[in-house]
Amino acid sequence: MGSVLTTLNVLEYVSEHQPIGVSDVARGLKLPKSSAQRALAALSEAGWIRKIDESVLARWVLTPRALIVGSQAGGEDGLTALARPAMEKLRSQTQETINLLVRDGDFMVIVERVESPHMLRSAYPLGMRAAMSSCSGGKAFLATLPHDQVAEILSRELPLPEHAHMWDELDQTRMRGFAMNDNARGFAVDDEVQAPDISAVAAVIFDARHFPVAAISVTVPSQRMTAERWDSYGLYAIEAADKVSAALGHRKLAVQ
Repeated sequence: MGSVLTTLNVLEYVSEHQPIGVSDVARGLKLPKSSAQRALAALSEAGWIRKIDESVLARWVLTPRALIVGSQAGGEDGLTALARPAMEKLRSQTQETINLLVRDGDFMVIVERVESPHMLRSAYPLGMRAAMSSCSGGKAFLATLPHDQVAEILSRELPLPEHAHMWDELDQTRMRGFAMNDNARGFAVDDEVQAPDISAVAAVIFDARHFPVAAISVTVPSQRMTAERWDSYGLYAIEAADKVSAALGHRKLAVQ
């Protein structure tokens, strides 16, 4: 039983601190390094975590299996069940396709979708993975992470000349008051970066610990995305994300 509990503790620790190496896991959980290594190996063999590189100092992240199962946790109280009413309302407000995305290392994965009623609609499939810096859901997520974590992710995803532009975009994406930035709009945008002729906006979902756990996006054929709709759809996405966050026990931090 002890080894099972250790392995589960390691899984939870990886989920909260990913990407993370074995030494940091051992130190954080006060385990012998050999015990942490065995737990990581067992979780990897079972498909719950994976390495993001193969070096001696490799770091571990959750796989889509862990994220998708986690999104269903608690049956009717799971993330997808809690998000569904907000997603359906968002579809009603926009008449466009709504996606629920969770993080998988440097990627975002679509775990739930509510389709647009239009004949012409965006059609990203369930299970699709997209680099965080290339999609609206990923950028909404990045805008909430510590600077050093974002810098690491960008170093793996983007050429150096593009970093300054991405930092500017993340500054605009942050919630008003989140980083003392009055110009922040609170939602992320994708203007045909992930796919030609598809535009999107997204807002992040937080849990009770104020950790980002998912994002809700509105994807729109670009020919229907007017200047006014960027803002209105973005505000609708924030409203939907806030409702799911509240259902998860999140309470907004007071702005100083």
